[in-house]
Amino acid sequence: MGKSQRPFNSTVLSEFAKPSIKASIGIGAVAWRYTVLVPTEETKVGGTSERIATDEDLDNLEKVLTRHFDGLTTLQESTGYGLREGQIELNQHAPLVVYAAATTPSDLYFQTLRKELEDALVQEAILVERQDVWLH
Repeated sequence: MGKSQRPFNSTVLSEFAKPSIKASIGIGAVAWRYTVLVPTEETKVGGTSERIATDEDLDNLEKVLTRHFDGLTTLQESTGYGLREGQIELNQHAPLVVYAAATTPSDLYFQTLRKELEDALVQEAILVERQDVWLH
């Protein structure tokens, strides 16, 4: 871990982990699909790569999301480029996808998750994308 990082603390999500945030699957309903891009590595131009989220962080995050939403999809690691302090850096991310109820408590859960990941991983911004979907 770099930059005074600390482990991801899943307990901050406990108060938001209510049955009402789980998507209704199989009945034909609107849900929200959240994709969380968890940074795993960053490389500054001319620098060496630095590990961001540890395997333990990812394992903990995957378990808590699976438990709170009754499922999780992990996608293949993605590569992106970001501009930090005027310099381009290369970023690797672990995309995690969750289907949630289209309700305010779901948004509060993911706002809290984003803030916890930013604090724990010492990141300016963690991307959390929300899309409206229809589940059959």
